[in-house]
Amino acid sequence: MKMIHFGNHMKYAVMTCTVLVLLQAVMEWIYVAGIYRDHIFRPVDVIFRFRVSSFFQWIFHIGKPTSFGPVLNEYLAPGLLNKLPLLIRLAAVYSLIGLSIGAFQGCILWLVSRLRKKDSGGRASVPAGYEERNLSLMHFSVAMGIGCFLNLLLPIFPRYLQRSSLLFQIFGCGVMILGSVLLAIALYTVGKRLLQHFPPKQDQKRFVFSKGAILLALVACLQAVWIPNFKSRQEKQTEVLVQKDNLANHANVILISVDSLRADHLSCYGYRRETSPNVDSLAREGTLFTRALSVTSWTLPAHLSMLTSLAPEALGVVGTHDQLDPQRITLAEILRKNGYATAGFVSAPFLYSDFGYNQGFDHYDDFTVKFDAKNIREANKIAHRGITSPALTAAIHKWLSNNHERKFFLFLHYWDVHYDYSPPPPFDKMFDPKYNGTINGRNFHLNPKIKTGMKQRDLAHILALYDGEIAYTDFHIGELITTLKRLNVFDDSLIIFTADHGDEFLEHGGKGHRRTLYDEVLRVPLIIKFPSGAEFAKGKVVDTPASILDIMPTILKYLGLKVPIESDGDELLSALNGHRTNSNRSLFASLRYDLYAVQSGNTKFIANLESFQKELYDLTNDPQEQNNLLHEGNQNKIEEHQRILLNWLNKERQKYRSLPRNQMDTFEMSEEMKEQLRSLGYIQ
Repeated sequence: MKMIHFGNHMKYAVMTCTVLVLLQAVMEWIYVAGIYRDHIFRPVDVIFRFRVSSFFQWIFHIGKPTSFGPVLNEYLAPGLLNKLPLLIRLAAVYSLIGLSIGAFQGCILWLVSRLRKKDSGGRASVPAGYEERNLSLMHFSVAMGIGCFLNLLLPIFPRYLQRSSLLFQIFGCGVMILGSVLLAIALYTVGKRLLQHFPPKQDQKRFVFSKGAILLALVACLQAVWIPNFKSRQEKQTEVLVQKDNLANHANVILISVDSLRADHLSCYGYRRETSPNVDSLAREGTLFTRALSVTSWTLPAHLSMLTSLAPEALGVVGTHDQLDPQRITLAEILRKNGYATAGFVSAPFLYSDFGYNQGFDHYDDFTVKFDAKNIREANKIAHRGITSPALTAAIHKWLSNNHERKFFLFLHYWDVHYDYSPPPPFDKMFDPKYNGTINGRNFHLNPKIKTGMKQRDLAHILALYDGEIAYTDFHIGELITTLKRLNVFDDSLIIFTADHGDEFLEHGGKGHRRTLYDEVLRVPLIIKFPSGAEFAKGKVVDTPASILDIMPTILKYLGLKVPIESDGDELLSALNGHRTNSNRSLFASLRYDLYAVQSGNTKFIANLESFQKELYDLTNDPQEQNNLLHEGNQNKIEEHQRILLNWLNKERQKYRSLPRNQMDTFEMSEEMKEQLRSLGYIQ
């Protein structure tokens, strides 16, 4: 009988698993670099999607729990050698995974061996034929079984398991585990037969796994863990926050954002209906930007990007559960440190302070509208039917009455334009009084009757209701302007009017937002009304490309304050005084971790990183983005935009990892918030 010690099990398990996962890392590197050398993509997850996966990704600063998508996006330059850093990164991560799985496997198999007959010394024994080569073969077989279980089955089944009954979940998991066990048994059986037919020579030395190899793997893992954390957690840039003596202008600042507002539905942007007389008056008093875009097509990342001048990728705010890290510098923080009274008034769940919006605000009112309702069901009804503006306006007026004599910054968010489209009278019939059909704006995002191919008359009524919501919101903005003038602060205020995104009405087969990155959801209004006496001409229309990321730098530049070096936006004052007009500036947008868009000049490129689909549009001749030019001899232009997009992705991913952070940037929602977001169709 030959004795098999615990150390033997551990040795062969660690050796086998580490070698196998390193081999997988090399194969993935070759696959990525060779097959997808010039593609933008987010690969299918290759690591199991459980807590342990999130732990590994957190250790290596890979980002959100999306496997190695962000890491791969970092090294997508064409060619094998250009992706060598990817191999090093993957090898370090996989080494740690191999060591961990190997140690676990060694312990389990050792415990199994202990159940066998023991000799007088109390140690587990095996038959004479159970040699160390067979032991190595056993560990190899089990490791391969586990590898297939983790790498092939789990990325496929979770989507179905999460939506299925408990019985089906148990059955599915059982099938996956049974499959891995059967594979391990099959590999072991075949391998043992091969060893019997090809016995080793008697004088052949027994292979001993090098301790140095284990040491090198451990060093690689320690490097991967230690190096990203070597940088000290620096404090915020106080020299950026505090510059009281450098203020060139002492204007009040008012930032107004209207949820889901399309620029092309405002009369000051040439819309056929007079939907926005009060916003139009702001445009006549200030500057209107005709080519302003959002950074995404939904509320949470758009507004946080607006208040920090950082793209969602650099912020790390891409998903529903993400929140702003306190280390980021917000517009409200800078202004408060420079003597401003800061207040925010919002009316939507994705602007609650839970997400970090209250950072830098003396007063952040995310409760007036929420608690104006008697219960959650009523709050959901309010969120849908768009009757939030009266309570919001009353709260704003009350604060202004008590604080207008101070220098102040106001951030105001109006929600009513967001679906459902149910404006109160007389706005419900303002633009379509003769409609007698059955379609209405309630339950817009789930109503099966609102779909491609519906009657154009019914769709026209939906648009009329949307326009009614705009007019209703514009009425309350007019109330705000009246209050500012009554308190004698309108002329002294820098007022910025914009939106987080638009809504789509079947232009590309969908409705609402958070689905696509076409212009109907990205093109937003941007109007800047300067204080009286400013050198900028009134009523000016500017066609320079602009982004909501530019709002914070423009405000700080006007006030004479430093813009944080991490900012992604550009100040727009230079474009207004004629010093710079960058008509070919590239603007970027993103959605989730898979959909990205870049607009350069009048050309727009959209790429899905998961399905590899690409789109190219000539916005001059095709402003509605209906004619995809992907296959019409535009390969050079496609490659150029793809390269621009890749460089931007790399820069933002690297910025996210380089910026100091002091917390995990996700949080658990309350049941009340979950219920509200479910009612809006944002979460399941």
